[in-house]
Amino acid sequence: MIATTHLAVGATTGLWCGRLVGRLVGFESELLQIAAALVVGTVSHIVLDAIPHNDAIYATSRKPAILAIELAIIFSVIFWVASFRNLNFLIIFSGMVGAAWLDCFRDSMPYGNVFFGPVVEFFHRFHSQAKPGPIPSLSIQILIAIVALSFLF
Repeated sequence: MIATTHLAVGATTGLWCGRLVGRLVGFESELLQIAAALVVGTVSHIVLDAIPHNDAIYATSRKPAILAIELAIIFSVIFWVASFRNLNFLIIFSGMVGAAWLDCFRDSMPYGNVFFGPVVEFFHRFHSQAKPGPIPSLSIQILIAIVALSFLF
């Protein structure tokens, strides 16, 4: 999946789960909500990457530029919505970190790492190997991101 999809879904699921945890424990523990958002963001990444997708947009020599533009846009949108709705930035950001960190370590971390290795290996086992066409895949991924962002309103 592209970064936009992961970050939008991570922000939304992180915020919702953080709120749910706050209600379930009966008091507002920001640290507990942040931890829950991080975990749920990670789970959202694994679920999204199990869906057949094509992220060929990154298969060019311009990957850093494309990723920088994409991140600037999605971060701006998410944090504008959070400001507009007076939502907790830390919980949202934690969900986004959870939704992104697996791709940061995907190719650079050996599976023997004691802490992250088992999670990354689990992630690789469930990552879809099917690659639909880039245009339909990108369209569906953008639609998923828009739907996820709509839940922030």
